[in-house]
Amino acid sequence: MPPSLKPLLVQINPVVGDLDGNAAKIRQALAAFSSFDLAILPELALTGYPPRDLLAQQGFVEASIALCHQLATEFEEVGPVLIGAPAQRMGRLTNSAWLLEGGLARPVHDKVLLPVYDVFDERRHFERGERATVVEIAGRRVAITICEDLWAGEDLEEAQDYGLRPVHQLADQCDLLVNLSASPYSRGKPKRRREVLKAVARRLGRPIAMVNQVGANDELIFDGGSVYVRPDGEFYGLPSFEEAVGYGAPVDPLPDPLRSDRRALMLGLSDYLEKSSLHNVVLGVSGGIDSALVAEIAVAALGPERVLGIAMPSRFSSDRSVLDARDLCDRLGMGLETLSIHGVHDALSTTLSRIVDASGLTDENIQARIRGALVMGVSNSSGAMALATGNKSELAVGYCTLYGDMCGGLAPIGDLYKTAVYDLCQRISPGDEGVIPASIQEAAPSAELRPEQKDEDSLPPYEDLDRILFQLVEARRSPQWIIEQGEDRDLVLRIAHLLKVTEFKRWQAAPVLRVSRMAFGTGRRIPLVWRHWERS
Repeated sequence: MPPSLKPLLVQINPVVGDLDGNAAKIRQALAAFSSFDLAILPELALTGYPPRDLLAQQGFVEASIALCHQLATEFEEVGPVLIGAPAQRMGRLTNSAWLLEGGLARPVHDKVLLPVYDVFDERRHFERGERATVVEIAGRRVAITICEDLWAGEDLEEAQDYGLRPVHQLADQCDLLVNLSASPYSRGKPKRRREVLKAVARRLGRPIAMVNQVGANDELIFDGGSVYVRPDGEFYGLPSFEEAVGYGAPVDPLPDPLRSDRRALMLGLSDYLEKSSLHNVVLGVSGGIDSALVAEIAVAALGPERVLGIAMPSRFSSDRSVLDARDLCDRLGMGLETLSIHGVHDALSTTLSRIVDASGLTDENIQARIRGALVMGVSNSSGAMALATGNKSELAVGYCTLYGDMCGGLAPIGDLYKTAVYDLCQRISPGDEGVIPASIQEAAPSAELRPEQKDEDSLPPYEDLDRILFQLVEARRSPQWIIEQGEDRDLVLRIAHLLKVTEFKRWQAAPVLRVSRMAFGTGRRIPLVWRHWERS
């Protein structure tokens, strides 16, 4: 790379819609540099990604464009800046890269490949550009792409328009390839991203500077990981999961994917609170593995003083679970209050029994809803946001109670299967050495809503359940296909039936932080009522 054009990577954490606040972040990020050859910011850095229907609100796009021009005058003496922001020309709204140079701002590239898969719906608002763009900056040819424009060069699994690959048009046309990105995190995505960048850099024989958004917006988490890649495959990058500005240092090997999930969930939780102007959280702590992991993530992300646990024992709660809830909170340094539900449970059961049979499942759900009401009562009174503690396995098959354990403003581990919850806890606290007691990790899963209850009384073993759920949810396989691969027919059909008939619960669930390639929420748009698998 010629020394006359060294890209400055500006990895910021924007708030969706906060145009003035995001502009202030950009100013602050660049304030430490008296000059630079070229500063590069993420895709839609000025609006935050994804802005969704804010783009249709009166005056929003116009205000963003005005800020681009204002920033151009402010950076006139410092150096050229590439920033992602919407552009509007001849009635066309585009997802664009703006060049701020010499006191002027102009859109120089419109995103060509507009994704409409998974969590993306860019064609709802934007019209796509026609071609790859090469712009002369400081006497050097800089090819500009935006997110998908580059990924579709190598990663066919995520490409939308296989016949139109902007990267393929750039061979021998540029000295540097730039990519402004807002690429959400999912397990394994950082590795795939590096593989794509290395392959493109080697094939073109040109260096690549990719700047990715960092931070969480709603359920989406952006890991940053901005990098400068040389044609020989050497990487220089910024840290992941935090704001950073610089020219990049040699990158470290990627961590274990589950540990990356934990960092993503910590960022997702802390950003959700900060961007919602909330401070504290409250959650039910049962002595079970799920609430233990949620508590650990919350304390790691926010600090113990901002996390309150509520233990709510009933007549069915074991001594083990009550003692382990206290031990967990003591190890984490967080507060714990105990509110017995015994008396309330008796009163509600007696009242309901006057008109219906309040035993069995009804009685179990009463207990869950009492606990949900207590957690929400503390939330309402204190202003702390309630955290739902359910995992992906439970959400998938409906092993959860509406207006009970599903209560909360956010579900931090709702995209982790039960087996992954156990695996992550073991990484955090091997044996009894860490903050999650070994007795919690070793206890048989139980909701403790009736005597001697175990999850496997109602569900298949989690190893079997999660393996089949992965095929149904992430891989989108049909039950018949899974059966043909050798899985037990009755087991597959049972799990598929539970997944199908509990869709109504997921429509009413708390937002789930996304760490897999297919989470429950925005990216999975299944009808509430449907028929199809019956044909199998």
